[in-house]
Amino acid sequence: MVLNAYIKRKEISQINNLTLHLKEVEIQEQTKSTERKIRLLFEQREKRRKQVLMRRQKGDNLKLRKELF
Repeated sequence: MVLNAYIKRKEISQINNLTLHLKEVEIQEQTKSTERKIRLLFEQREKRRKQVLMRRQKGDNLKLRKELF
């Protein structure tokens, strides 16, 4: 009887530990996914910023050409 109760408590403890570990892994995966999304948004914003700067530079070059000729 005492041995059965001990085994049962040990099994419950192991199940709880595994469940907790699984939840921690899920949280880590969600965090990684969120970090990836944030990084992607920043990269897209930086890319758009560079495109705008390039367009402005091209526009300035065209204005300069018109003024020279």
